[in-house]
Amino acid sequence: MQRERVAQRRLSCATGRQQDIVARQRAAGFSTLSASAYCVTVLTRAGRDGTLRFVTLRNGQTTPAIAFDTGFVSGFLKRETLPDDAPVMATLMPIAERCLAQTETDHDLCNAAGHMLGVRAARGELVPAS
Repeated sequence: MQRERVAQRRLSCATGRQQDIVARQRAAGFSTLSASAYCVTVLTRAGRDGTLRFVTLRNGQTTPAIAFDTGFVSGFLKRETLPDDAPVMATLMPIAERCLAQTETDHDLCNAAGHMLGVRAARGELVPAS
């Protein structure tokens, strides 16, 4: 996938539109990744390509999806060591799903989940296909 395509797909995640895209694809009969699995995969690809940067909405608003994206970028770029009691991916993905769907009201939780998933992605962990 070309870098421009990765950037476009990432934008659909950061703006909270990926949940609707997945719903339309599934309604049309396609089997597709969940929005969270898709977005973490796209973010990971951008990180591996060296194009992972912080994004902001033009109006400067922070949304659950932006908070998640910001956390992911921070975690991926810092490449921290995970504590032994760090949440596992199976715990983080449902939170990511709510954040990317713009339904999670706790932006700090979205940021923290994104951060942990970014650290895990930087360490080579792959998202479970769901």
